[in-house]
Amino acid sequence: MDSLRPWVEFIPICPEVELGLGARRPPIRLLQPATGRDLTDAMRAFAASFLEALPPVDGFLLKDRSPLEGHCSPLSAMPVGCIT
Repeated sequence: MDSLRPWVEFIPICPEVELGLGARRPPIRLLQPATGRDLTDAMRAFAASFLEALPPVDGFLLKDRSPLEGHCSPLSAMPVGCIT
């Protein structure tokens, strides 16, 4: 990612942290098996408000696993036109 910094403005975001789930936690599921809590509506509301607040963007970089797990997990690029 460092090689992209001269040409890209990164806007880092962690939806799970934004929902109050914290940074050190087991992987989330929209329906939390341990608590029965359904995060679907909260995640949809967060995604809608976050995307509406963004300036125009050309694409997204999506990271597999938490950034806290290290810098070696893969990134995936997604052009804006692919988002529905």
